[in-house]
Amino acid sequence: MKRVILSFLLPMLVATTHLSAQLMISQYYEGDSNDKCLEVTNMGSETIDLAAMGIRAYLFANERADDPANNVASTGQLLQGTLFPLESLVFCNGLATQPGYTVGTAIGVNFCGFNGDDLVVLSTATNGLSIVGSAWANRIDVVGNGTTWGMDIAYVRKNTILEPNPDFTWAEWNTVSLSAVNLAGPEESNYLGTHYSVLPVTLADFKATVSAENIRLTFTTMMEQSNAFFLVQRSGDEGKSFQNTGQITGQGDSSSPVAYEFIDKQPLPGRSYYRLQQVDFAGDSAFFGPIAVNYRGSASVFAEVRLWPVPTSKYLQISLPIANEHWQIEVFDQHGRCWLQQTAAPNETQLTLDLQGLRPGNYLLRWKNSGQAGQRWFLKV
Repeated sequence: MKRVILSFLLPMLVATTHLSAQLMISQYYEGDSNDKCLEVTNMGSETIDLAAMGIRAYLFANERADDPANNVASTGQLLQGTLFPLESLVFCNGLATQPGYTVGTAIGVNFCGFNGDDLVVLSTATNGLSIVGSAWANRIDVVGNGTTWGMDIAYVRKNTILEPNPDFTWAEWNTVSLSAVNLAGPEESNYLGTHYSVLPVTLADFKATVSAENIRLTFTTMMEQSNAFFLVQRSGDEGKSFQNTGQITGQGDSSSPVAYEFIDKQPLPGRSYYRLQQVDFAGDSAFFGPIAVNYRGSASVFAEVRLWPVPTSKYLQISLPIANEHWQIEVFDQHGRCWLQQTAAPNETQLTLDLQGLRPGNYLLRWKNSGQAGQRWFLKV
């Protein structure tokens, strides 16, 4: 998987109603022999699990490409992979050798056997290979129109196109030579795996620095247009959902570098993700990130917290460091669901958790206050 967002240039997002409507074919590559690739981009604000959503790619070849509404697809398959907002995924023929930088990173698939007179659709149809017209009726986006349109050439979706189109439209695509794609670098929009779009704010960087007490986020804008504010958002469930943790006022209009900083004083233990939502004065927004951060908390907290008995069948005793504020205690299962919450009063160092209502299995204990946090797995039998 290649990130659609690079550290030097980050694109704009237009939110859509349905997750499937956020998917777009952003690049088509029809090279010699087996050198066939398709780039798919998530232009929305939600993470997309392609397989879980039942997204398939279907190829209509030869005469079927001339009338896809009255044919079954020639080949097709369920797509695999997870796309964060504004990320791209590259699918190539399993025997492709060009572009060289995709070999070993793109996903080998059977529908990338197209020629320059075929067409490919993204579809939610489950029966596109057996029911006439099904793949076409349930299409999300299309590349190709059945004529000899794309032989030995690459097409890149224009940066102004921010959503899929169920009808192939020539005006939405730029023609690029195969050699230009083969030689492109990651900072170029011709590079398979990178897709750029219109942006109201240009970001130079977006970084996270982890200390024992907090997580410090820094980012720098190179240009701002009608920028009202940034929302700092955090995810503790592998990027499936984000919550606002802070807001930073923007500069409005600026053509000079502006440095920003946000400190999360109560970071989540373990791995979490941060992103920025930039909002302009008209209420439109763009997303930057996400970036992953692994927070282990204060080393002294890990050293001083003790659990017993482990494994346990009924009760778990917890010994906490002394603190002049409340400790928040939570118990999660392996799927990230919280089953228990308990609070230790200021200066309280011993706590007992009643686990009799939990099924046997592995659980994650998390503890935190305003300046310290930690976590540890334990077994209930």
